[in-house]
Amino acid sequence: MVACNNEKSQIIFMKIYFCHSREFDYKNDLYKPVRESALNKQHEVIFPHEDDFSTINTKDVIKTCDVIFAEVSFPATGLGIELGWADIYSVPIVCFHKTGAKVSGSLKFITNNFIEYSDSNDLVNKIESFLTTPDIQASPAQKKSREMAIPFVGGIIERNNNGETEILMQTRWKPNRDPVYSGTLEFPAGVLDEPYENVYDALKREIKEECGLTLKKIHGDSQTKRYTPKGNDESFGFRPYCCVQQLKNGKPWIGFIFICEVESGEAKAQASEVKDVQWMKVSEIKRIFESEPEKLFTLEISAWEFYFKELTTK
Repeated sequence: MVACNNEKSQIIFMKIYFCHSREFDYKNDLYKPVRESALNKQHEVIFPHEDDFSTINTKDVIKTCDVIFAEVSFPATGLGIELGWADIYSVPIVCFHKTGAKVSGSLKFITNNFIEYSDSNDLVNKIESFLTTPDIQASPAQKKSREMAIPFVGGIIERNNNGETEILMQTRWKPNRDPVYSGTLEFPAGVLDEPYENVYDALKREIKEECGLTLKKIHGDSQTKRYTPKGNDESFGFRPYCCVQQLKNGKPWIGFIFICEVESGEAKAQASEVKDVQWMKVSEIKRIFESEPEKLFTLEISAWEFYFKELTTK
């Protein structure tokens, strides 16, 4: 979020996702009035059924947003799924409905924010007013989750190019959600999306999502067998290359880093989170680490310390 001054209030530049039922006349009653309003200039507004959105993974977009606005006058399965993703990722949810509409009582378990509106103009005015309030309220569960550690996995992806080791790097690009670290260099990484998600599945998924490549091999992989002593439980042990943790600012990330290889293919950046995916020589990354560490994503710098220390002892 980026703040800018306004004579009446403070406007926070936000990445906003709107979701709704297909039964709702969303093109005329939502898309058109919002696009023609100040909201469209003050924020990054995303609608799921615009032409340029058809090839984007909705789930990936939702987890990068600052707030989700949901038109809930008409219940729909797809709408419920999107709200479920927002709740899992602790993205604040605001529900809005037409005056007189019967709204599902279960929505109160995922948000405390509700807007009732009479027509499109009334809706736009109320959304604009809501976004200038000091805080967008999250549900109690969401507030608690934001105080807890966020587990993630990351991959230092190596390849041999004419006898020289190169590493896949990308530019972190989340200017609305993470303006402090956007523009820094990073290796692919991402949070564990689902409860009980296997770290290896998460690593494979993140590499595919962020750079379009397929995980081939993990160097030094070490795992125990699976244990199910109760019959209905399961656990296992694994040894990543190293672990890293954010201790201040940013988010309370704690993660497992692996050194790996990918199948041959063209790297493609996930537009909603990264850009400029490229193979870089280890010597160039080492130079940046030693002389310009501010260009690297802070959370990953300690992983580079481990990596370059090992290089000097080989």
